[in-house]
Order: sequence, then C-alpha cells, then structure tokens
Amino acid sequence: FFCRTRLFIRPNQTQTFSHHSKTEEYSAYEGVKIALVWSVLGLLLTVQADWLVGRLLLLQPTTRTNHNFFISPSSASSEAEVGLPEISLQQSEDLEEGFNGSGFTSDLRNATTTAILAAARSQYPTFNNTTLDEKLALYEQRVITQGVPDILIVGSSRAMRGIEPRVLQQALGEKGYDDLDIYNFGINGATAQVVELIVKKLISPQQLPKLIIWADGARAFNSGRRDLTFDAIAFSPGYEKIQAGKFKQDSQEASPSTPQFNLKPDKIDDWLNQQLAQISSTYPQRSQLKSILQEQLKSTFPVASPPDADPEMETEMPLEMQVNLNGFLSISRRFDPESYYESHAKVAGAYDSDYTNFALDGLQQKALDNIVTYLDQHQVPLVFINTPLTNEYLDPVRQEHEQEFQAYMRNIAIAQNFIFRDLSSLWSDEYDYFSDPSHLNRYGADQVSQHLAQDAVIPWVKAQEQ
Repeated sequence: FFCRTRLFIRPNQTQTFSHHSKTEEYSAYEGVKIALVWSVLGLLLTVQADWLVGRLLLLQPTTRTNHNFFISPSSASSEAEVGLPEISLQQSEDLEEGFNGSGFTSDLRNATTTAILAAARSQYPTFNNTTLDEKLALYEQRVITQGVPDILIVGSSRAMRGIEPRVLQQALGEKGYDDLDIYNFGINGATAQVVELIVKKLISPQQLPKLIIWADGARAFNSGRRDLTFDAIAFSPGYEKIQAGKFKQDSQEASPSTPQFNLKPDKIDDWLNQQLAQISSTYPQRSQLKSILQEQLKSTFPVASPPDADPEMETEMPLEMQVNLNGFLSISRRFDPESYYESHAKVAGAYDSDYTNFALDGLQQKALDNIVTYLDQHQVPLVFINTPLTNEYLDPVRQEHEQEFQAYMRNIAIAQNFIFRDLSSLWSDEYDYFSDPSHLNRYGADQVSQHLAQDAVIPWVKAQEQ
C-alpha cells in the first residue's frame, strides 16, 4: 500500500534509480506532488469535520450533566456579553441557602461562576494547576466588580474547606464589624512556597487585603519532602511569565488584533493555538464535546464504578461546580470511621508521604520568612490557623510531628510578630464536623468560622480600616 502511494519505494528500486538520475528526480517529483494532494485533502477534511461538529454542538440543548454545567458558547466568548461589571460576586443568604429540589438555585450560582471563569481565565497563561488558575480568575473579577477583599484566606485544601467566608462575615457582623468582604484563596496541595507565590507574585501590592488568614497544618511546612504542587507550577507558562516580569503586563498591554511574535518554539505554539481557536467552530465548545464523548464511551463500554477517591489526597476539582463565589469548597459528607475505611485505605503516619523526612528548616521556612517580611512591609497583619484534625488522623507519628510544628510556629510567631492559633485538637472526636480524617466539612467550617470571629486577639478592626 505504501509503495502504491508513490511516497515510498523499495530499497532495490533505490539502487536502480541511483544509476538513473532522471528517473530518480521524476520519482521524487511524483512523491512531492502526491504528498501535496493528500495534504490538501486532509486539511479540507479537517476543516469540514470541525465545521460539522461545531454545527452539531450548537444544535445540542444547553444542559447540566452529572459532571459539568454548560453555558452557551456565545455567553462564554466575550466579557461584554457576559456583562461582568453587572455581576455581583457577593452571595446573598437566599442564594446560598435557597436550594430547592429542582436544583435551580444551585444552577444559577454555577452559571454565574462559570460565566465569570469563561471570561476571565484566558487573560493569563496556565500555572499547570486548575484550582490556582480558576481561583485567580475569580479573584481578579472580584477585584474588578467589588474591589479588593478586606480579608483573604490562603492555604491548602484545609483552608478551602475549613473557613466559610459567608459565615465568618455574618459572625463578625454580629460583633460590630459590618460589611467585611472575605475571599477564600485556598488551593489544593498548597505549601508555604505556593502561598508565597500567591501573596507576592499573583496578587499585586494594590490588591493586597487588609488582613490575611493562613489556614493549614504541619505538612504544608515539611521541607524534607518534594513539593510536587510547587514543582508543577514552576514548569508552567504562567510561572515563566512571572520570572520574566511579564505576567500581568502581557494581559494588559497585548491587543488581540496585534499578535506578539516570539521566535521561541513554545511561544509560536501558543500563538498558533490562539489563531486556530479563533478559526475553529468546535474549540469554544470543547468542554461540551468532551462530556458528550465521555458519556458515549461510558454507555458503550460500561465499567464497574471505582471506589471513591481518597479525600486526603490533594486532588483538583472543577471549581465551577464545587466552589462558591467566595472561593469556599462546601462538602456536606460526614466522616464515619467504620464506613470510611471500608472504601479507603488507612494509611499510618509512618507511611504518609506528606511527612516523609519531616523537617521544618528549608525551603518552606524560607517561604514563610519571605511572606512575613513582605506583609510587614505592606502593613498587612498575618494570622496563622492550625486547622482541626481528627484523633483518627493523629496517630503517634503524626502527633509527634504536629507537636514539633506547634512549638516551631509558636516560637517563630513571637519572633516575627504574627498571630498563631492552634485548633488542631479542638474537635478531634467530633467526626460530624469532618468529611475525612484531616479535612473539615461545611459544618466544621461553620464552627471554625464562628470560633475565629470570637477571637478578640485577631485584629479584625484592621480589616475595617478605610
């Protein structure tokens, strides 16, 4: 078949042609001609297939599946059509609590979040971390529509699941601190290095809040293990922009009608992707196409459902479905040890990779020092909250590391003048407040938020200063 295409010839033919230059030149000419013909036909077929798939997707009704909520391509294509300046990112109590059986309120909240993300996420290059990309997009749009939040919550998933901004706002309002705007910038797997990146590089000095609450635990400060979350970010296009000092400059200065050419292969690839995205009729609906294909594959090749993923693992989730407009991840599941360990392995602290070669001196400590110094320069108070853990999680090995971490944080908090609060054992046997051994659910997050609001040492008054 290859020989018949005339693009390939047998070795013995090559030997024969070597003595007949004219025949060899004719064969090469024929091969090039055939290659060009097939290339044109292949390109035409690709364009036609893209157009056809795009038309079929447009005819599909806008639906909400079990995995994704879709908005129409037209509403996701431009900021003007989404009307972001008209969207308030402040959730009302009715919006949060008014869920009914039809799912209407939930759909409305998800549609708003999805619309904001669709318009904002393309402003900046990716950081190889979906949670970080979309949290940054939400934060930027929040600043545009509402101004800089008064209080910013940072940390890993223990922060994202552990402090509910709306509850904290209400509790502080009852204490006389009215109308405080709070945003949860928690990122799955965030370490001290990731928090430093967010506070110092992703947020400009003009976007810094009046108070930062850092909610996390010992494993975010273990310099003895490899920081996989930060390593992935460090190899991303977004981090490359930061290193070059062009992260926010490009999004503000580059005009869509004036392509910025660069001879680097990755820059050419990015530019080609952008150009093809503008031409393709399928590209704006790629998420819908992916979902349809996944559903078709599931129906064609049914497989047994795997056990639930271990929630202790710092996995990424589609934020437009899970996180509310304040950045909080609300999980209602209650931790029941008996049923939990039927589908999840019980990992002892001695084999927990988060505590491998546990050491508090190193890169993570340096990142903490940098954060404290930077915030002190900008007169932004820092409060660190060691979030609650269950006694199921705190086995002797983890307990030993936790005690070492608590002593370390108390000493460094005094030396560097920030507030440290240890809540790790506050509700260690109240399993209804947890979704798994080391993460709070929405009920536990409410308790933590209420507890923090009653803490008179935390400088809440700073958050109200004009």
